[in-house]
Amino acid sequence: MDMNYEAQERTIRNLVDALKALREGGVTSNKTDLTCQISEWLVKEIFNGTLASTSINKDWDLIVGEKRIQVKAHAKAATNKNRKTHISYSEAALIDELIIVVFTQDYALREFYSVPWSKALQLISHNKGGSILSWNRLKAYRLDIESLPNQPVVSLFK
Repeated sequence: MDMNYEAQERTIRNLVDALKALREGGVTSNKTDLTCQISEWLVKEIFNGTLASTSINKDWDLIVGEKRIQVKAHAKAATNKNRKTHISYSEAALIDELIIVVFTQDYALREFYSVPWSKALQLISHNKGGSILSWNRLKAYRLDIESLPNQPVVSLFK
């Protein structure tokens, strides 16, 4: 079966151009895990932080003031009912705060959690599937998206 690939070619070229623009604009540094990189950039911009100098930093992703922050991110389809984050850090990790950013599959900001690392460690469940932090246990740490600092950058994800 012959297929006309013109539409796919335009879409792929647009994607490549967009990825290049994100990299050149400092939003991403590579093509690995776009969701995480976008969320790290978003958190950096919201709180006026500094990203780690390497994308393979052992414990934390960015610093805000003296606070070392680990960012976890998800881009969830509306049909995906999972409400958890896999955590694979030790209690001795150099992390002060855990931020979980939840986007829709189209990168609209859906939920935003900010949890002191010491509290996150207390809320993690350990089972055969690994260490999991259920978002249902984080209600006290869910921030109102409309109240986040730097609303001009937050509005990019509405």
